[in-house]
Order: sequence, then C-alpha cells, then structure tokens
Amino acid sequence: MRRKHNPWLESPNHTALVPIPESCPTHSLHAHITGPPRVNPEQPMLVWITGAGGPSALYVALQRHLTDSLNIRCLFYDRAGYDRSTRDSSPDKKRILATDSAKDLWDLLEASKIKGSIILAAHSFGGIIAREFLQLVIDRDDDNSPKIAGILLFDCATELMLQLFPRIPSKELMVIAEDVDFEGITNLIEESGLTDEEVQYIMEALDRTIPAARDEDTHASGRLLAEKGQLDRRVMTDGSLVVVGTNMASDYKLLYDEGLKLGNGTKEERKLAKDFIETFGLYQKQIGRAQLDLRLSNGKTRYVFLDEIGHDAPLRIKRADYVGEHVRWMLDQLDIPKGPTSTSECFSYRGRF
Repeated sequence: MRRKHNPWLESPNHTALVPIPESCPTHSLHAHITGPPRVNPEQPMLVWITGAGGPSALYVALQRHLTDSLNIRCLFYDRAGYDRSTRDSSPDKKRILATDSAKDLWDLLEASKIKGSIILAAHSFGGIIAREFLQLVIDRDDDNSPKIAGILLFDCATELMLQLFPRIPSKELMVIAEDVDFEGITNLIEESGLTDEEVQYIMEALDRTIPAARDEDTHASGRLLAEKGQLDRRVMTDGSLVVVGTNMASDYKLLYDEGLKLGNGTKEERKLAKDFIETFGLYQKQIGRAQLDLRLSNGKTRYVFLDEIGHDAPLRIKRADYVGEHVRWMLDQLDIPKGPTSTSECFSYRGRF
C-alpha cells in the first residue's frame, strides 16, 4: 500500500485551516509550516506560540529567518479566534484561558499527525500557554505524547507578573500613551523585514484578532498556572530551557515620555503611570529569572537579559537572531541529525497570505 503524503511533515511550505479536535470539530486553527522535510521524528520541529493579541502573521519574517538560518522545520499558528482561526461557539467558551489554548495546540499536533520531538518557543503571554502545554505532556505521560526537546521563553509573562500588575501596561499609562505612534518612533515597520503586502495583511489580521484577544483572560490563566506549582516542583526533567528577558520598562518609558510631549494625562495619571514603570523596571529581571526554576540547572538551562532591546524584538528582522541563537544552542544540545543541509527549495512565503 502506498504511503499517504502528509504535507505537515513533508511539504517545504504548507498552510491550512485545521479542524479541532479531529474527532468532533468545534472550531479550526489556521497554521503555517515551513522548512526541510521531517525524515526522523527525533528531528526537532519548532512550534512558535504568539503573544496576547498577536496573530502569527506578525512573526512571518521571524519564521523565514529561523527556517533559513537554522534549517529547522517551523510551525506557526493562530489560536482560536485569532486572524483566520475560528472559535468554539459553545456558551462556556466565551472566556479563553491558557488551558484551552494549550489543549488546542495538542489537538492541532494530533490532527496534523505531528509527533516526536518539538521545541516550544513562546513570546510574551505565549509563555503561559507553553507551560500549560508542558503540563499536558506531564499529566498525560503517554508514549505518543510530543517529546519536548527544549523550551524558549522569550520575554514571557509569568504567573507572578500577572499577579503583581492588574493591567500591563497600567490603564494610566495607556491614557498617557494615547495617540503615541510607537511603531513610527521606533521604526518598527522599516525594521520588520516585511513587504508592503505583508504589512497590509498584518493590519487586517490584527483587526480580525481583536474580539478573541479581548476574551483571552491572561490574569486568570496566570493564577491557574500558579496553582500547579510548576516552579516549586521543577517539573521539566528533560530537554533544555532558555529564558530571555528584554527591557520592557524602557518601552513603557518611551511611551510615557512621548505622551507627555503630547500633553496627555492628568497630574495624578502621570504619577501613577510613572510609579508603574518604576515598579515594573525594579522587578522585571527577578520575575523573568523565576522561570529557570522549571528545571534543575545542569548545563541544560540558560538565562539572558537583553538590556538594549525591547519587547517587540521578535518582530524586527534585524534582531531575529536574538531568538535564533538560543534555538541554535538548544539544537546543539541534541545528538541527532538536524535534517538536510540545503534549504534552497523550502521557501514560497508569499502564498501564505
């Protein structure tokens, strides 16, 4: 019998809307995979989990960079309700928790017949979802479960961060930052490495994502994760762990300063916004480093704080290797073939949109 072709494992570039769960679909997730064919299930595949409100289209230049520079197969996808992904319309699904998103990722991998070794890479709130996915793998303890070869937490939210700050950024800072063109003053579009067509698509994708992003309960998700006690129990026993922090407080300071130039905010709002920035900056390193307690430090952990860059580094192609170098380090920890050496036929990204 002829083996059935699986584009999720073999096609150099594949995009589809995948029914979730496969057995009795309630919604669909939009996913995009690139890179060399996966000839060995022990060959790690990178799965990227986006931040809150961030459709995967925001990270398309990063996906290109990782696949090209590391010769690794990369799966980027949109959570329920994000961009072209649909949502479960059940009455009990009006609020979206990280546990729901982790289960959706599990179902996406099953429906796509993606098994074996994966590297979880997450940005911002995506870190909470990545750790809930890790918990699923631990709890199910099944030989058919994905094997987590590594986890990269790139400037990720933590349960403590979400407990300390009722809103990030604070509502007062948002008032002061109203009408501030952050992308413009930081040259984000110019540094994104995207075409005009891709930028236009991202704007539309962001609009389509807003309703689901509003229903994503980040703080409740952080609380539920804290109750699992992952850090106290050092639950990650296999694979490598990288925690990267950036100077998010400097992003907030820039928003604050530009807002003051526009005359935004009352005296009280300015004081509260400034207090938020100072407090956030005071604790940001401690909050991030806590994630290292996911596993024992035995040469398989790495922590970096990048004082000179901000939270949006993965969206800027000139800074893409701030992500890539840590994925490369995790790959170097694995004593397995990393796939074909040529990626010259792996790319046709314009068809994605």
